[in-house]
Formats: sequence, structure tokens, C-alpha cells
Amino acid sequence: MHSLFELSLLCSVIASLEPVTAKQNVFEITVNFIIHFKNLKNIGWGNNRMKYISIALLASLALIGCSKPQQDDVENKELSQKIEKMSLNDAAPAQAVSSPLIIARNQITPPLTKTGESFQELIKDEGYFSFYPPYKTISGLQMFAENSDVADYCANCVNFRTVLNDLRNVLALKNNQVLVIGHTGQQFPAFTFALGDDYSLRAAHDTAINYIRSTMQVVPSQKDQFESTEQYQQRIQTLQKELDTKNAHLNYDLKLLELSLNATSSQSLFMPSDYTPNDRPNGPIDNFVYYDADSKQLHFENMNFASDLIVNFTAPSTPELAQNIITAGGQKYVGYIFNFNNHKLELDSLVIYKANNTQADSANEPIAILEPSTMSFQRKHFNGIENVPLKKFDVSLKKPIPFDFSLENYTPIEKVFKKIDE
Repeated sequence: MHSLFELSLLCSVIASLEPVTAKQNVFEITVNFIIHFKNLKNIGWGNNRMKYISIALLASLALIGCSKPQQDDVENKELSQKIEKMSLNDAAPAQAVSSPLIIARNQITPPLTKTGESFQELIKDEGYFSFYPPYKTISGLQMFAENSDVADYCANCVNFRTVLNDLRNVLALKNNQVLVIGHTGQQFPAFTFALGDDYSLRAAHDTAINYIRSTMQVVPSQKDQFESTEQYQQRIQTLQKELDTKNAHLNYDLKLLELSLNATSSQSLFMPSDYTPNDRPNGPIDNFVYYDADSKQLHFENMNFASDLIVNFTAPSTPELAQNIITAGGQKYVGYIFNFNNHKLELDSLVIYKANNTQADSANEPIAILEPSTMSFQRKHFNGIENVPLKKFDVSLKKPIPFDFSLENYTPIEKVFKKIDE
């Protein structure tokens, strides 16, 4: 049943119009709804499409009980636009609500004053430290967070934000939802995003906190020979006040976690093999995608999104949707949609999407939304000779992942890096 808010909003639209004009506008609103969802017809959210079509039809019924003198045409247009832009989800769009707080700025101490040149990495032979982000990933997150257009240093940062925002808007994600698509920047090396183990989550969590720490204390240039000690100290105080003012409202919130998850992950390129179930050879096939019409299941076998990861999953699908996924031209990628509740993430669905990483004005759009019935991740770790498969993890949909985004789960960067002279 539709909410009273939705019905009252429709009633207010209709009540502002004369009978004949109202009928015309109801028709236009209905058509706009249908056109809007026609663009999303291959995504696989039929239930939501029907919801909004039914909302549009409710408007015609509201003509029976709603009446009010005609208002200004501009107001009518604004109300119509509000209806057309309603979220695919039941809640309001994420842009209308502040991002959920994870850790307040004043709880994160001490400031991070070192630079990447001041440290050398500890030996990464096993465990989490094998996947700990390089020090310069903090700079990568800064580029993404501040939407820097310094092309010489981070050529893809602006476009990355464009792709992420485009997909979030089209998918109409809720305020507590996170989209992980990874990035293509070569300046900031990253592992392919994976679940089962908590390496990807820890990497993003630690990087986000390290970024907050890096914004807490100014690292001034050396004292000039023509500068007195008092002048030098005053300059530091002035710079510190400017830094504190600039970052006063920079907390560790869900928006920052989303950026950090993407900054620490590489993009998962989706390239299906040319084999079909009829001509597949014996043995495992990399990137083998096929549809079983009898079980109505889409199969993804041995997906090598990158050399460091193997992903397998199956998902229910219609024949039309499966055909579109397999045959759609251009570069295709896989992203992950999460819900965030009680400081934990849960996998909600997967998105197959198109993106152009060179042109900011090109279409960045989803091809399909899938809810896997089975899913597994298996990392590979380079041992100096070859990429050796690690433990295989099965992942459940819509269940909390046992990693708490808290200070207790933070690994200080000082434990992973040491000063060069030590």
C-alpha cells in the first residue's frame, strides 16, 4: 500500500489544477513516469516500476476527491518534477539527507604528521599486511574526497566521481547504501575488491581514518633564514587555524567510507568468454557466463576481474535480462551495493554497468541489478613466482558482514610502516 505522503502529494498536485488542465497534467505525469522507467527496463526492477506506474494512475483517481483553484504554472511544474524524481527506493534520495556518522572527528587521535617519503613498508608476507594499502593511497583518497582536478597527479579523480555519482543517481540509492565500483587510477595501486575475508573492508576503514588524521595537523615548510623564530611559530599557528577551520566538519561518515572503499579497490572489468554451454571445452573456463533457461539462473564462473581474484556466482534472471548482460557491447564492469546498519555492511545486490573512463560526458549507466543466490570469492597472492589461490569464501546476501567499522578495529599506520632510519 502506498504511503499517506505519496497520496497526499498527488492530491496536492491535482488540487492545484482546474479539471481539464488536471486531466491533461495527469496524463503527462503518467507518460513521464513510463518514459522514466523505460530507460531502466533492462535493470530488472520490475516491482518498483509497477509501483510508480500505479502511483501515477492513483493521480487520476484523486481527481474524484481533490479540487482547488488553479495555482501558478511554475508551481505545478515543480510539483510534477518532484514526483518524477522520486527515488526507486521507498525513502527519499540520499542527497536530501546527511551522511550517517561512523566516527566523530574529535574521537580520532593523534594527528598523522608523517609523509610517505618518511616511511618504508614493513615486510608484507602474510595476513592483513599483505593487503594493506600503500601510504600514498591516503593521497588518492584525498584526491577523490576533494574532487581534485589536478590532472597531472590524478587524471581520473574527477571522472571517477562522475561515474560514481551518475550510477548512484540512476540507481536512486538510499542514504544508508554504499556503491563500490573501484577506480582505474594507476597512481594509487589497489587490490580488487573482495568479500569473505575482511582485507578490503579493513583497507578502506584504515585509509579513511588515516585520511582524517592527515587533516588534523599542519606540516609546515622549514623555517626560512630570513624568518625569525617568532614569525615562524606565528606562521605555523596561522596555518593550523586555517586547517582546523577548513576541516572542522570533516568527520568519518558513510560518504567518506564509500570513497575510501573505492579508492582502495581497483575496477572490476567484466569480459565474458565467447564460449556457450553447447561448445564449452572440458575443464574450468575463465570468465564463463551462461544462462540456464530451465532453472532461470545466470551463471558466472571463474570471473577473473583481475589477476588477484576469482569470483563465482549465480543469480536469478529473465532470458531477456541475461541476453542483454551477455551480449551488450562496450566495456562492462561489476559493482557492489551495500546496506550500512549498526556499523556493519551487508551485501544487497550486484550491478553490471557501463562506464567510459576517458570522457566525463559519456553515458555511465547500469545494465542490470542482480541478487546472487550463490557467491564465492577467492583471492590470489603473489609469492614471488606466481599468484597462489588463497582460501575460498562463500558470501551470503543481505546478512551483516562480521566487521565492525569502529576505532577498535583500526590498525594504526605506524604498525604497518616504520621510519626509514629505524
